[in-house]
Amino acid sequence: MTKKEFPVSSPDPRTPKNIARLREVLNKAKLRRSLDDVRRELMDGVRRFTGTDLIGLSTGQRMPMTGHGWMVNAFLSEGHRLYESLLEDQVVRNLDELAPVLIEDLAESFREHILVTDEQYASAYERFCVSVISKAWTAGTSDALPIATVPDPLQDFDETQTLWSVDGREVRLSRFGPWERVDNSGLPSMCNPRVVLFARVYGIGTVRAIRRFGDIVAGLLQSILRSCSIVEYCDRIELSDIETHSVLPYVVDDQWPIALPLVQDCLSIYFLLPAGKNTIHHRTRNALQLLIEADRQPNHAIGLALCFSAIEAMLSNSKTNITKSLSENAMVLLEPEVVHRQAASKFVAELYNRRSRVLHGEELNHPELLRTKSRILAAAVLIAMLQRQDFLKKCGAEAKPKEFFTELDEARITASVIPGVEASAAVKLWRD
Repeated sequence: MTKKEFPVSSPDPRTPKNIARLREVLNKAKLRRSLDDVRRELMDGVRRFTGTDLIGLSTGQRMPMTGHGWMVNAFLSEGHRLYESLLEDQVVRNLDELAPVLIEDLAESFREHILVTDEQYASAYERFCVSVISKAWTAGTSDALPIATVPDPLQDFDETQTLWSVDGREVRLSRFGPWERVDNSGLPSMCNPRVVLFARVYGIGTVRAIRRFGDIVAGLLQSILRSCSIVEYCDRIELSDIETHSVLPYVVDDQWPIALPLVQDCLSIYFLLPAGKNTIHHRTRNALQLLIEADRQPNHAIGLALCFSAIEAMLSNSKTNITKSLSENAMVLLEPEVVHRQAASKFVAELYNRRSRVLHGEELNHPELLRTKSRILAAAVLIAMLQRQDFLKKCGAEAKPKEFFTELDEARITASVIPGVEASAAVKLWRD
């Protein structure tokens, strides 16, 4: 069989990087051979056991359940499973979070081109590649994604602003569309009236890929904005009034100048980090993922556990005494006044121990309050980490875990503060 390459050399400079990467992955000889092996085994097996020739059919089709039909269908199902597994392993895993296709798109295209003769496979594979690229290289937009509730009107808000963009993908905020009014949920009357703030994502990709990207962005924006809002609430109203796990966070006017740069930083950290490295940015990304899941949890105990897992991802530097590591590092990072540091360390240690008792079923009273406090603590740590990383970036330095934990130890010993980290309203948790 003559090998026919799918052209990837001399790419068009206007081609988005994720499309160019997809082309490169599809052109790998190993993938071509592996899928060809599945094709051969599938067609030979069906021919040997049933005498049926599958040429020209799709693996998505099913035969009538008469005669050998049931056996043919079993082969088709197994073939579909095998090539979907190969596409997942050799294509999807070699793409990043901005991938323009999903496994469903790849499988859908391939099953239309797999059942051909040996002589036809080279051209059939090229048609498969063209089909995938054609689907992927399409401009799309998501539905309006609710991300927060805001005052009506929200001051100094630019509806035409692009919040974040990279490689053909954009995230924009908008209040266009239905303005769903939200009833007061225990917050002071000054917080009403309020309306839902929407986001939309735009970019190159299949319908499924854009929808998935939008879902991730919506969860990420909701979680980041919740982190910004609940830390500020801590200095304004009682903890019992804070909406730590409601459907949408509430963001007031003066929080936007603080929130928007953090949102942009988090989007870049989440989507643009290279794989396989242990950096502070990777720890932050893990924490973001955990907080997204924590905010989605209806169960208070699980939400509490996920909040502390996020804190551990950012601050834990010990495999033996996690309580000591978390309490001391959080104390130094968040409490600028030495006179309050012992109280801060004690608060974090007690909260972590109570979290353990809740998970073990030893403490069942008010898990929602513990969850609220742990979510505020996680938000404060996240914001402090982002502030420190931004400070280091401006200084031309790189955020590395070893240097970070050394810096925390030195600040604890010398009773100093971490450069770049601003005072947090979360200190109210242990000062009051």
